[in-house]
Amino acid sequence: VEPNPATFARLSRTAKENGITNITLCNLGLGDVPAKIDLYFGLQKGNEDNASMVAVPGARSVSVDVLPLDQLVAQLGLKRIDYLKVDVDGFEPKVFAGARCLLAAGAVRHLQCEFNDYWLRQVGSSPQALHDLITSHNLRDTDRPTKFISGCLVDRFFELNDDKKQADAAG
Repeated sequence: VEPNPATFARLSRTAKENGITNITLCNLGLGDVPAKIDLYFGLQKGNEDNASMVAVPGARSVSVDVLPLDQLVAQLGLKRIDYLKVDVDGFEPKVFAGARCLLAAGAVRHLQCEFNDYWLRQVGSSPQALHDLITSHNLRDTDRPTKFISGCLVDRFFELNDDKKQADAAG
């Protein structure tokens, strides 16, 4: 899932050039409701591909389609997600709001998420609030104890708690 048209074009080209056929590419963003949302570009000097769906006054933008992950997974006919990587520069709370059913069902087995203090604070959240949201869905942080510092930009890796995985395997 990639909303940035230029990045999506490179991803599609790379898949084709390498004969990768076991993936479904989706040129859209993830959020809490189906919508058209502006994607803002050029947020870091020297990195024109850097983009966010968090409003940035004066930045160049393009309108992109957005779907909740719950809806996209249903459209694709998937039952679970073995690995989900979320790096959306402050839009993470909206992505997880749109994955409410998947998370509640324990259908996300492993999750890698970026915690960007700057972008999360732009939307009234924080790394700790995002971490609490993720762990409230029976996902365990596999890294050392969490202490987010001001200005942090870190990735964390989570896995579905073993007791839930074992119950699913038995049922």
